[in-house]
Amino acid sequence: MATRTLELGFNPEVIAGQLRACYVSGEAMPPIRESYPTAGIAEAYAIQSANTAHWEASGRGVVGAKIGLTARSVQAQLGVDQPDYGILYADMEIPDSEEIPTAHGYRVIRNGGRSNGGMMPTTEAPPSFMPYFGHEDVAGLLGEVAGLGGMVLNGPVRMPQGTIAVLRDPQGAVFAVWTGEYES
Repeated sequence: MATRTLELGFNPEVIAGQLRACYVSGEAMPPIRESYPTAGIAEAYAIQSANTAHWEASGRGVVGAKIGLTARSVQAQLGVDQPDYGILYADMEIPDSEEIPTAHGYRVIRNGGRSNGGMMPTTEAPPSFMPYFGHEDVAGLLGEVAGLGGMVLNGPVRMPQGTIAVLRDPQGAVFAVWTGEYES
């Protein structure tokens, strides 16, 4: 497989274009953090925003969002310290329970025509299911979790559409809470 090299100088539009070129060609690209070690989450989301704007202008409709890397052990393996967030486009939609052809077993969970989540086989962690609950104030809620016997596992993570945190209740159940934009 061919590998692309990154251009010098951090420019979110240029890097977004390089990622799109790899998307089209199937070529690999070195991790952006290797060329831009001081770039952080704000720069990553600037690149993502540039690509989202490009894809929307090209006619791809945004239908949802996803969050990944919620397990601390996987974050440690990849050298990150928080989950990542991504955009789901209408052309990514696959009918109920059908496998996404290029997503290594990822399947969309749908409810009444709405994408409500996804599932995929994993080798990094035991199989699990993580429900998301809407809450009017995730940041405020996090201050109450320990007093109620729970634990904040990750977050809050701020994304363009809102804020999410991953929690564990006193019995060990893991779930996420979300404040932000919702599908109607």
